[in-house]
Amino acid sequence: MSREVRRLGVWEEGVSVLTDLEVKEGVLFAGLNKFVLILPIKMEEKMLTYVGKRVALLHTDVPGREYLFRVVPDQENSEGGA
Repeated sequence: MSREVRRLGVWEEGVSVLTDLEVKEGVLFAGLNKFVLILPIKMEEKMLTYVGKRVALLHTDVPGREYLFRVVPDQENSEGGA
């Protein structure tokens, strides 16, 4: 099964298990279960140690903080979400 490749819209959040990271053509492709997000390459180092963990990525319009990244704690995993 092929995963959909997409970019987050402003104030859109993606929450899922981070399955893989790949740098290609100057961008970062972050695999999140059923889809792949296109992200700035500068996020790779921050995200690399969290492959296999449930994460949340939020695209903002805040200068210098266009993408916010966090690991979703285990107690939040059972509360639903994407």
